Amino acid sequence: MSDPIEDALSRMKPAKLAPDLMARLTAARAKVAGSPPERAGRSWWAGVLSRWLLPATACAAVAAATVAYLESGPKAKDSYVDNTPRGGMTLPASDALPFESEDRLLGAREVGIVTAPHVRPFRLMEVEWLESDTLQPRDNGSAVRVETTRRQVLPVALEIY
Repeated sequence: MSDPIEDALSRMKPAKLAPDLMARLTAARAKVAGSPPERAGRSWWAGVLSRWLLPATACAAVAAATVAYLESGPKAKDSYVDNTPRGGMTLPASDALPFESEDRLLGAREVGIVTAPHVRPFRLMEVEWLESDTLQPRDNGSAVRVETTRRQVLPVALEIY
């Protein structure tokens, strides 16, 4: 079946260009074809330097500055393991209390499926955990147990076969 608009378009002929416009286009084409490319004057080393060496050097300098900054901070033994009392009770490292921690999965349910443009779809799952922390006593005392319920929403890759 033939479309009348397509038929009308196929019968149409393009208009002739004005002679002065055609002369300017021909002159511009000859000028561009005869000129050397802009990058011909640059050496190979300048291209490598600007494209790879300078950014790599900048990244290395930032990494070195970060490591130097982190190493200059307070040391763990100086600030965290300090047995001198500061208005509160501190325990020596040898008197550490036995501590147990356990996580249990209580359940998981599907919340929904998310599909963003140009991204693979993924499923959102709500997961519920029970965290149990138990502090055991030293001398026939009572144990302290703290139970906390925690919920998370996790993205899970959705594979479609």
